[in-house]
Amino acid sequence: MDWPDACTLTYEREWRGKRTGEELYARALLFAPYAPLTRESVLSFMADCRAFNNAAATVNRKVSAVRVVHRTMVDAGLCAEVVFPSRLREAGPRTYTLSPDDEGPFLAALGDYERLGRFLLYTGARLGEALTLLHRDCVGGWATFRDTKNGTTRQVPLHPALEGLVTSAGPLERVFGGLSRHGLYQAWGAARTKIGAPGDFTPHCLRHTFATRLVTRGVDVRTVQELLGHSDIKSTMRYLHPTNESKQSAVGSL
Repeated sequence: MDWPDACTLTYEREWRGKRTGEELYARALLFAPYAPLTRESVLSFMADCRAFNNAAATVNRKVSAVRVVHRTMVDAGLCAEVVFPSRLREAGPRTYTLSPDDEGPFLAALGDYERLGRFLLYTGARLGEALTLLHRDCVGGWATFRDTKNGTTRQVPLHPALEGLVTSAGPLERVFGGLSRHGLYQAWGAARTKIGAPGDFTPHCLRHTFATRLVTRGVDVRTVQELLGHSDIKSTMRYLHPTNESKQSAVGSL
């Protein structure tokens, strides 16, 4: 049995009907170019994932899906046991958020990617969601994200700072057409150095900044959860990073 067929068998036995079933199936299929399954092929898969800037946690989730397919194949007598490599050590939650003072210089330093960075900061969108956004999805002062991590559509109001971002281009054209993930990463390094941010300040940290600013300004966590598109409020809580100023304000209110 080839790898795609093994993934389909696993989907039918383990994942069909589960909320994340389609996502788990997609993750497992990513391993197809590396089959057959051996410890060495899993290590190669993990190394390539890291080379494409996948976080350790993301790599671990992908390998976890591969493990489930492996277990299905073993139980069906289709392959022998494979000793998987150890999970990658996952970093703690990203805690660096962009300060208001650094915002202007940082965004300006992104050059052609300034408008993409500004959009991420003022919508809390994931990078993939922004890059696939179409002009038809930005109407009436709202951005509608359809290609989301959990498969659910969500809407976020467009902040005045994003005025003029959406043009009169064709409705099926991408808002950030011509820009790419790779291009942003290249511009990001120089901009990060300009403000003296640490190496773990990544584009995803703008999503953390968005959430932290909202809570700091009195927005309730449930609303932040809706804006971020989290199904579990525990996920939202990991995005909230109190600043020194907010701590001082809290104590000062006693």
